Amino acid sequence: MIDCAPLVKKGGVYAPLAAAEYFKSVKTAPDRRYIEWPDGLDLCADALWLEGAPAREPA
Repeated sequence: MIDCAPLVKKGGVYAPLAAAEYFKSVKTAPDRRYIEWPDGLDLCADALWLEGAPAREPA
């Protein structure tokens, strides 16, 4: 799980992530090593791992 709010706050290339419709247009890359949006914005597996939160144990 990743919280993209810090990226959105940075602005710049990440600013479009604030728009729900744009955010929902994300796809997994063919090699499954990153996620990408239609205009070329992407986050690689390493970035996702570094920014991600540990999975929570079921209650």
